[in-house]
Amino acid sequence: MEVNKEKIRLTYVREPLDIYGNWVNNSWDGMIGMLYRNEVDLILNPILPQAEFLEFLYYTNPITIEAYTIVAGKKSEELVPKDRLMLRNHKHFLSVFLPLLNVLWVFCIAFLVMNTFQSLLVSKLTLKKTTPVVDTLADLVNTRGVTCLAPREIQIDHVLKNSDLETNRLAWKKVNHDLPQTRVFQADILQDVEKGKYCIIHGHLIIKDRLSTFFTKTGTCNMHLSQKYFYPFSLLMAIHKKMPRSFYDTFNMGVTRLVDADITGKWFEAALKVSNLCTSYSDNTLQPLGLQHIYGVLVLWAAGLIMSFVVLLFERNFFRYKNNHNTDIKVNKI
Repeated sequence: MEVNKEKIRLTYVREPLDIYGNWVNNSWDGMIGMLYRNEVDLILNPILPQAEFLEFLYYTNPITIEAYTIVAGKKSEELVPKDRLMLRNHKHFLSVFLPLLNVLWVFCIAFLVMNTFQSLLVSKLTLKKTTPVVDTLADLVNTRGVTCLAPREIQIDHVLKNSDLETNRLAWKKVNHDLPQTRVFQADILQDVEKGKYCIIHGHLIIKDRLSTFFTKTGTCNMHLSQKYFYPFSLLMAIHKKMPRSFYDTFNMGVTRLVDADITGKWFEAALKVSNLCTSYSDNTLQPLGLQHIYGVLVLWAAGLIMSFVVLLFERNFFRYKNNHNTDIKVNKI
C-alpha cells in the first residue's frame, strides 16, 4: 500500500494513543472507534475478530507471517564457586582426582600442548553454560525482578489476560502494556534488556528488524530470541461496511495475492541476516570434551609413553650389561 498510495489515494491517519479500541461510555475508542465513527475506511493492525465488531466492519484474510515470542538478555558465564570441582553434566566430585589429573597432563603432555587445550579444560570444569534470562512465559512467571514489555499497539491482552491457560494469566501480571512501540525499542530499553532488567514480547520478525537497527547503531548486541513461540501474530485489516461488498472482495483478493508473493518475507530478509549477529554471534555453548577434541594430544601422549618405555628398556639392558661387564672384570683380576 505504501508503494501504491498515490494511485489508490490512500491517506494515513495514526490513532493518537495507538490503542485498538474498547467499549467506553457507550462508544468505541481507539482505532475501532475511528472506524465506527466513519473517520477512516480501513484499519491496519493485528485486530482479533470479535462479535461486536462484525456489526460494522469486514475482516480481510489474516496475514500470518510470524508469531509472538520473547527477546531477553543472557546470563553471563561465571565461575561456579560451589561446583567448580564438578563436571557440568554430572554431579561427581573430582577433588581427589584433580591433582593426579593435573600431574599427568603436565608431565605427559608438556606445557606447550597443555596451553593449547587449557581453555577448553577450564571451561569444562569451572564455567556455567550461558542461559537466557527468560525463554518462555513460564520462565517469566518464575523469574523475579524481570518485567516484560509488550507495546500497546499489539493486542496481547486478549492472548494473555483472557487466556484459558493459567500460565498465560500469571504472565500477564508481569507484563507492562502501557508503552508505545516506538518507546519499547529505544536503545536505552534494549540495553536494559541485555542486562536482564526487561524482556520484550512482540512478533519475531518485528523483533529481528528492530534488533538489526540496534546492532547497526551500537555495533554490539548480546540477546536471546526465544524460538518457543506462544501465539500466532496475525495481521488482519478491517474495512467499514459502508464500503461496497465488491470493493471488499477485490481488496481481500489483493491481500491474499500479496501474502502468496511473499513480499514481506523478501523485505525482512536483509534485516534477519543482521539480527542474527545480535542473537547468535555470542552463542558460546560449551561442548563436552571428546576424543575428537584431544585426538592430537592422545597421539602425543601415547608416543611419549612408548618412547618412555623404550628408554626404560634401553636403560634396563644398559645397566644389566654394565653390571655383567663389571663382574667379568673382577673375575679376571682374581
